[in-house]
Amino acid sequence: MAVLQVVVVGPLRRYVDDERSLELEGWAGRPVRDLLEHLGIPSRLVTAVLVDGRLVRKGAPLPEAGLVKLVPVLGGG
Repeated sequence: MAVLQVVVVGPLRRYVDDERSLELEGWAGRPVRDLLEHLGIPSRLVTAVLVDGRLVRKGAPLPEAGLVKLVPVLGGG
């Protein structure tokens, strides 16, 4: 089975035991928002989702294999 690599950026890592990268199987066709729920990451904290370098919506289906990058909301002042 193919592997989906999920890279979690910055403060979102606290939801995945401070891991930078996870390898998951069996997510093909499921929406990104299901992955966020599975990881325990609140959707509102994710500004961008990149799948193989392309910006996608949270309702987009995940590929069988590839690279998913979850980018957090950034604040400043």
